[in-house]
Amino acid sequence: MQYCLSSPISIFLALRCGGRFLIQFWGLGFRRKCLKHFCGGLFSVLFSVAFYSPVNASVTDPALALIRNHFLADIRSTGLPTAAPSWTLSEVEQWMNLEKADGSFSDIDYVTHDQPSWGHLDMISRVFIFALATETPGNPYYKNKKVLDHAKLAIHYWASHTWPPHKNWWHNEIGFPLRSYKVLLLIGDQLTPFDRAQLLKATEKGHILNHPSQFPADGQNLLWFGQITIALGVLENDPSLVALSVNEISKSLELGNPIGIQEDLSFFQHDQVFYNGGYGLQYSVDEALLFRLVGGTPYAFNEAHYNAFSQYILDGQLWLIHKRTFEYSALGRYYARSGAGESEQLTPACEVMALVPGPHQSEFRECAKNLSLSLFPGKIGNRLFWKSDFMTDNHSDYSISVKMRSNRVMNSDTSPLGEGLKSENLSDGVTYFYRTGLEYRDIFPVLDFLRLPGTTEEHLDAYPKVPGNNFHNTYGPTSFVGGVSDGTTGFSVMEYVREDLSANKTWFFHSGGMVALGGYIECDTCVKPVLTSINQEWSNSPVLYGSPNSKSEPPISRLDTGAATLDGPLAGTHWFLANDVGYVSLGNHKLVVQNQDQEGSWNELAESLPTTPVHGKVFSLWIDHGTHPTSSDYAYAVYPGVKLDELIHLAENPDFQILENDYYRQGVYFPMEGLIQGAFYWAGSLTWDEGNSWLNVSAMQIAAQIRKIGNDYFLSISSPNQTTKEVTVSWNWTGKTQGQKTILFPEGEKAGTTVTVKIN
Repeated sequence: MQYCLSSPISIFLALRCGGRFLIQFWGLGFRRKCLKHFCGGLFSVLFSVAFYSPVNASVTDPALALIRNHFLADIRSTGLPTAAPSWTLSEVEQWMNLEKADGSFSDIDYVTHDQPSWGHLDMISRVFIFALATETPGNPYYKNKKVLDHAKLAIHYWASHTWPPHKNWWHNEIGFPLRSYKVLLLIGDQLTPFDRAQLLKATEKGHILNHPSQFPADGQNLLWFGQITIALGVLENDPSLVALSVNEISKSLELGNPIGIQEDLSFFQHDQVFYNGGYGLQYSVDEALLFRLVGGTPYAFNEAHYNAFSQYILDGQLWLIHKRTFEYSALGRYYARSGAGESEQLTPACEVMALVPGPHQSEFRECAKNLSLSLFPGKIGNRLFWKSDFMTDNHSDYSISVKMRSNRVMNSDTSPLGEGLKSENLSDGVTYFYRTGLEYRDIFPVLDFLRLPGTTEEHLDAYPKVPGNNFHNTYGPTSFVGGVSDGTTGFSVMEYVREDLSANKTWFFHSGGMVALGGYIECDTCVKPVLTSINQEWSNSPVLYGSPNSKSEPPISRLDTGAATLDGPLAGTHWFLANDVGYVSLGNHKLVVQNQDQEGSWNELAESLPTTPVHGKVFSLWIDHGTHPTSSDYAYAVYPGVKLDELIHLAENPDFQILENDYYRQGVYFPMEGLIQGAFYWAGSLTWDEGNSWLNVSAMQIAAQIRKIGNDYFLSISSPNQTTKEVTVSWNWTGKTQGQKTILFPEGEKAGTTVTVKIN
């Protein structure tokens, strides 16, 4: 059975949602509210006739004609509601006034080709808007000869000159062709043969196999090339191009390619960089677009492709949603873009797939509905993405994520044109705490990137400048990175090394929040303080804090603005309440709490962005280990949504017991939940109940937990280094369960996954 869209469905879909995501890519300044107005049922009737009227009589193949109509439906759905949007009234007029008699735009630099922006992209984007306006019924410029003439003149000026290519291959082979094929589909038959040929020649640089640079067409780049090549098949009346493109795209839906969707449903782009947001999010929407484009034709994707893509969205991407946020650790360098990380960017993919016949249609329909409400918590439970060194612990009212880096997975990236200039530490155990989804929205210009939440770093005087504004992503130096998860709860572990700084770090999740342990923190050469950041997020409240052992009056301190250091005689257990999240720090640590304005600029993250100062009030909490830590450690707990009296009680009466936190092992016992969790850097035992209960493993670098579920007990265990083949586990939980079992770990692409067995 083939899963595809019928023509009427594609018409409706194009009107309903088709262009919402593409607009963000084109960057033409459309306003989202204009798109929402466009969803009226009346327009679906008025436009259906126009969309299915043949534009190019030379396209005689019925399948190509249908694909062309699908393209036009999608293109025309990118704007133009019944009430003319602002760009039809102002920007189009402005652009026409800027166009000179020879067809060039006075404000566009056509010559410079080594900067982040490129005048040729601006030119073709404006031409596209001119063409869209004149070829879409229902707007003031429909069939307007003046606007059409401006479009044709601009193309002729560009086509009549020889221009050097942009130094970034992507602009030449993807950015420009993605726009130019749309212009050709809309008004190609109204251009002179010379101008059409030149524009077609530029579009052909996006051929999926024969693009000039021969850079690999993989991941999201593959889908862009594929979309362009399918359009070329229509424009050149060549069905073989469509068949070639669909065949190549289908390969990306086979899990486990070096780039693209992985076996754990994470997404790699730019080598092994975790990119489910950014490229992987765009892949979600563009793959759905491709399902629509070839739907109802012999080139439609098959059942296996449908199931693979459905799995990626429904059991991959939805784990990275919490209300209004798409996981920031999955954005790659896209953190340097204002508005990045909005969960609604996944909505078009679900809306499209909700109309594709198949067994997951109702799930996609529910997904689209939930995402539109901006309150969707995503998938509930605990999920380890073992291929990407990432764990998320999701609840209905909060979510916590941890991003790590091993010798199998790279940290984040920077583009050759200077985007993402503070990416170095984004995989060093960055821990985000989501409740509303707005905690970190556009905070990155003011964020201290040497105090990222969850990380342990030497706090230099300034963030190191990236040589040549082109940071090259790198693998981590260690293999003991990953975690264990039974789908409901789990923990992540990272043997952390950055130059001479090292630490054993774990994040233990339970029903009420998280306990984080750091052991054996050392750095002989650090000349600046080594800090472990607990959190750094927008401040929406004063900070309340205190200590169970405090004798001062009042016992609760309040920090409206400024900073406070708790050290010396003040050291010991402390609690903090900020933005409805409670923090309890245990041990004799030097603590710094801050609630004050921080300033920066977007230009510090991407050289093409404004230097205009950005500032805002930020809550920060961190542990100061000093300049030359030796066998230092930390322990803290985080309780999202806790009330003040509950937090004070938890600080006085912890709901967990730290079993060990050192070079050899780290473990926590949650007695009320019947949960034991342990990271074994070395073989040996964790003990509790005054030594009467124990969990022992025979191999090093093992993650294990025992959890009570009802009247049963389950052992969940993994080999985060992904090389250990087996381990013998013995346990004695007095009066509950005892025994011994040898576990064989999965190998190959499943290495690092969790084995769960019943043990009573």
